[in-house]
Amino acid sequence: MNESREDVLIQIGECVLVMQKIERYLYSCLKAAHGNQLAHPAVKKIFKGDKATLGQLLAAMRRHVSLPDSFEQSLRELLRHRNILIHSLCFEDWFDLSTTAGRLRAIIFLDEIIHDSSIAIKIFVGYIIATYSEERGYTGDADLEVFLKKLASNTVPDYGGLRPDQYEDAFVQNVLREFAPHIKQITLDKALDSDPQ
Repeated sequence: MNESREDVLIQIGECVLVMQKIERYLYSCLKAAHGNQLAHPAVKKIFKGDKATLGQLLAAMRRHVSLPDSFEQSLRELLRHRNILIHSLCFEDWFDLSTTAGRLRAIIFLDEIIHDSSIAIKIFVGYIIATYSEERGYTGDADLEVFLKKLASNTVPDYGGLRPDQYEDAFVQNVLREFAPHIKQITLDKALDSDPQ
């Protein structure tokens, strides 16, 4: 692996775009969990490392989607990496574009961001799909539609031989399959209790 300086800079740009998606979908998840008014201050707290706010979001998410056991830790790491990428990358001791070792360390760091982001985006989309909520003034449809539109226009995804619309359908189905909303037994019991039979 012998990436050039330009290769690293291109990957930095890709990671910035990926982090913009993460930020947008994290904000959408917070809107779904807490409503529009509380989402903005909550996202700021999360980016500053507030564990309580992130914990509240994850608790809300667990009520609707399956979260891998390692998700909380990988999301914390992703947010830490986001802060480095956005605020201090060029000042990190290990960041050196003039050496092969420095470029390799940068690529490893950036690959971690891409890997953790791909999981987080799927989970965030699954949660958005699972929590459409008219009474809170939030519908995930609008956010999801923007995401899918931007996916087609701002990235060069590998459609695997599918048309873009087939790829979008497959993406959503994959999210539902991997992180499917789970109807909790409590919800089912409540529905049965309220049935007037």
